[in-house]
Amino acid sequence: MVSEATGPYFKQVVADDVKNSGSPFTLQYDETTNAQINKQLDIKIRYWSSAQSQVVVHHLQTYLMGHATGRQLAEKIISSIQDNGIAFGQLQMLESDGPNVNKTVWNIVNDALVNLPNRNYGLTDIGTCNLHICHNAFAKGLEMFGSSISEFVIDLHLWFKMSAARREDYELVQEEMGLAKHKFLKHVECRWLSLRPALLRILEQLKGLKKYFLTVLPEKQSSSTSNARYIRIRRQLESKDLVAQIHFLVSVADIFNPFLKFFQTEEPLVHLLYDQLATLLAVLLGRFIRKDLLANKSTRKLSKICLEDVGNHLAYTELERGEQTRQEIKKLSEEKQKKFVLGAKSFLIAATKHLINKLPFDNLILRSSIVLKPDVRSEDWAPKAIRILAKELKVSVDLDNLADEWRIYQLENIPEDWHTQTEEPRKPIRVDHFWRKVDQLKDSSGQRKFPSIMKVVKTALGLGHGNAEVERGFSESGKSVTDDRVRLSEASINGIRATSDGLKAFKGPGSVPITKQLLQLGRSAHAHYVMRLEKERKEKEEAQKQLTVQREQALELEAQKRQLSRENKNLQCKEKESEGKRELSKIAWKLGMPS
Repeated sequence: MVSEATGPYFKQVVADDVKNSGSPFTLQYDETTNAQINKQLDIKIRYWSSAQSQVVVHHLQTYLMGHATGRQLAEKIISSIQDNGIAFGQLQMLESDGPNVNKTVWNIVNDALVNLPNRNYGLTDIGTCNLHICHNAFAKGLEMFGSSISEFVIDLHLWFKMSAARREDYELVQEEMGLAKHKFLKHVECRWLSLRPALLRILEQLKGLKKYFLTVLPEKQSSSTSNARYIRIRRQLESKDLVAQIHFLVSVADIFNPFLKFFQTEEPLVHLLYDQLATLLAVLLGRFIRKDLLANKSTRKLSKICLEDVGNHLAYTELERGEQTRQEIKKLSEEKQKKFVLGAKSFLIAATKHLINKLPFDNLILRSSIVLKPDVRSEDWAPKAIRILAKELKVSVDLDNLADEWRIYQLENIPEDWHTQTEEPRKPIRVDHFWRKVDQLKDSSGQRKFPSIMKVVKTALGLGHGNAEVERGFSESGKSVTDDRVRLSEASINGIRATSDGLKAFKGPGSVPITKQLLQLGRSAHAHYVMRLEKERKEKEEAQKQLTVQREQALELEAQKRQLSRENKNLQCKEKESEGKRELSKIAWKLGMPS
């Protein structure tokens, strides 16, 4: 029922909504290895929904794959659009993380769009997932300073995870020292900011850890002290700068975490992305670059500062490393203090350099999309910015008329509660909900006041600001494709995902309208299931036949190669024999003997 009725029903609802909206959409995709040991490609679609009058994100398609080359991924992405009856020409943007294979995907899909009739432009490019870039920036910093702390966190987690007896022994230490009976948190190396909560847990348990590893274990289980992991853990616990390093890494993670947390949501945030990226860069630069070089500088100028030039750096005593870090390094010798500060500075330089090299600070779309913020509509530069945005996004509007509409919009009396909550704390209202109200404004003839502006708005807010939605989808999928359900078919997985996604728009299954289409799909679910199985059986048989033919052709080719090899050897032998006879004839001629 799920794979043949409810899943297809909700998927069709999404496809119809995309078509009815007429607005461009963003596809967000990523691939991972699931419990079936298959490559799982998840594709989500982000667009302005005509049904809900806001930006929505829906599951579009999941593919199970063996190989996942760039070309294969691109073909699946294009198929996900066309197979759902959505116009390929509505595709505005592809969003993914940054591996090289995704560059191939982008190029193939971009070329396919450019070659469409009546379309002479490709994909909108505002860079790859900024969340991944920030994670990787933290990792670049760790390569320069703090990598041993990362290894320490992993070692601690595995030490207790692998043994119930060790956990029980440590709980006794926790009881004795009055420590909370908390477990040590897992740190995932590909998600570097999972390090922060794990480090805070270590600080909470540090006294207990020192007693357990430095006193209890050597006395009660001396055999464990030769364990390589124990030796690494002990070395860190005996290190004099351990606490200072932990506080420094927590302090830097606190710079990145607000940005990463802010952009985890599905609501449209592209209009805030440039400002948030600029703030992140400015905060990092402020930790080690002289203040006079930062004052009154645009983000573009800040990104041009030479980070390696020591003359641009703050003095040793002024370099910001966090207050708790500062207190801890006072306990070190002067020589070790200098070494620590230089290490901390190398972390900041490496992380900041990665951000500058990878983030789209020169991107006109991100810079001009700031104009969509409700509180900047009256700025003198706003009419120019909306024109730039429309031009860069290739929105088919008259640019002069668009600017005139914006000037009228600037004069409009917009209530404050359209964009800001009236109750404390006065938080901003979703920007698409604000523009939904603007879209409802009518002139004296009953026509929409700002049709050109809204065309640009719907296109811009459909752009992605990060790939978190797809990664959350893998977590949802993991609840379905578990170790004891590894035989789930691609159709079943898509049915489960589409149904789960579709139900989010309702208060519960009971509030889903029972339409004629849904009833028809339910009645024919078994028949469709049988037809699908038969189709899959035939496809499998055909694939097996093709494989057999390929094997036979390969065997025949191998046999031909062997035959050619034998013939070649025979020819070589005959040639050598003929050469030998010619040489004998030459010798006989020289000796005056008959050949």
